Amino acid sequence: MPNFHELSLIELKQYIKQHNIKIKHYYIMKRDQLAELLSMADLPEEIKMDKITILQLREMAKERGIRGIWALNREALMNVLFHESLDKNQKYKNDTDKHDDPQECDTKNVRVENL
Repeated sequence: MPNFHELSLIELKQYIKQHNIKIKHYYIMKRDQLAELLSMADLPEEIKMDKITILQLREMAKERGIRGIWALNREALMNVLFHESLDKNQKYKNDTDKHDDPQECDTKNVRVENL
């Protein structure tokens, strides 16, 4: 295994491509980032998860006996398979739970206009 910190950015990218290492967006990463990732014994889980295709996710769900997977998008499949408790829209959930009382209005002054 080469010393990745001594390789140039081009050499690092060639190494990744030749060895079919799955790192999402490796082509826009800085040299130091790539060298650090390649020096690790095992890639971090978030790097691995980013490269899993929807077909691979569906296959994993099928192997686990999960039904109703064909209607799910990639993000939903990731949530089902890896039990992510926080979904993207949860931060907005608190806002949608709030309801303002409607203002009282005079229903006698309602009219319909033809355009």
